[in-house]
Amino acid sequence: MLKYVLIKKRIKSEKSFFCVSEQGRSENINRRNTCSQYPVQLKWIGHFYRKFINEKFNSELKKEPLKMPLIKPDTPLPALFTSSGFGKKLATDVLQKMTFDRSLTKDPEFNANTGDFYLRGECSINGQGGTPFGPAFLNENTFPRTAASKMLYVTVSDFVLNSFLYSAYKTGSLTINLNKADMPDYAKFLRTSCNEASGEICVGSVLPQVAKQYPNADFQIRLKPTKAPALVVSNGKATGFVDGVATLYASDKQLADMDLNAQVDMTPTIENNLIKGKVDVKSLTGKLRSSNVNEIDQSKIDQWTSMASSVLEALANDQLQKGFPIPQNRFVKMQNGQLILSDRRFRVETDLQADVPNMIDAMQSYADQQGSNLLSARAAPNNRFNRNKNKRRNQWRRLD
Repeated sequence: MLKYVLIKKRIKSEKSFFCVSEQGRSENINRRNTCSQYPVQLKWIGHFYRKFINEKFNSELKKEPLKMPLIKPDTPLPALFTSSGFGKKLATDVLQKMTFDRSLTKDPEFNANTGDFYLRGECSINGQGGTPFGPAFLNENTFPRTAASKMLYVTVSDFVLNSFLYSAYKTGSLTINLNKADMPDYAKFLRTSCNEASGEICVGSVLPQVAKQYPNADFQIRLKPTKAPALVVSNGKATGFVDGVATLYASDKQLADMDLNAQVDMTPTIENNLIKGKVDVKSLTGKLRSSNVNEIDQSKIDQWTSMASSVLEALANDQLQKGFPIPQNRFVKMQNGQLILSDRRFRVETDLQADVPNMIDAMQSYADQQGSNLLSARAAPNNRFNRNKNKRRNQWRRLD
């Protein structure tokens, strides 16, 4: 649901008209309070503005499809997705192909100063749809009322995020390879050998037998979910549940694989129109499936998952601090945004500010195109009157 407040204002003026030149530009009224060119009544301003909205804005809206990609292919990627190979893969393979369904689920509702719009909100790869579950009922009474009312309220069910995760899982886009190429900041950790005397920590610190068999080798972890991850919003936070299989490699040799189960809490916030957040890995457990190294048993897996939990939490928080930009409209910008989480949904509350330079440029461009039509329409009645007057004179002359 999308809810916004319409603020109505009236423009008052002491003059009932203004002047327009032959080029369609406004000019000052002369000393005799008349126009040297064409007078235009103020009511024409309202007519012109309505025409601008009806024609220009509506024509642009008609060009926009109901299912929009989360990131357009020609849009520069945010820093969150350019700092790692996995981020770039996520942006190109998922976000640029994932669409958001903006079609209405029922007719809009309008009050004296508000309008409510109910959108489907399904995310799917290439707009194919097919999510096998639906959203929870959106009850606005579950949100606490803020002291100051905002201009725009966007209530989002966790169905939007879960449909995103389901579609990404079905297309195999959530398989992750953690290696030094994708995680350069953690390249030292993803090694089988390190200088423990100087305080360095690496995989070999936990698995010394691996360090002996594969000294100074690159370590890689392949994570593949076994079912679609789930996200539940409640008590001011979002909790994610992930089940999958982790396979460990050293020098491209498979060492072991295990079943993984993770529970992660995230508290998202909005700062300067950026979605940021803090991640807390509540639990990360692994159950050994098979091992090609005698040293790797369940006790070693428990040690490894404990260390991996801290590393993954730090990695996620580093990435989230860069923030994900909230999509902005060309003519209207968000200000003072807040994010409130409640039962199975979250809400964005924000004020809106018109981008006046962009609006003026658009209206001026439209005025340049329509100015000649406006003047000809204003002058046409006089021309027709003069032609009819001359025609009647000629008719009387013939009768004489």
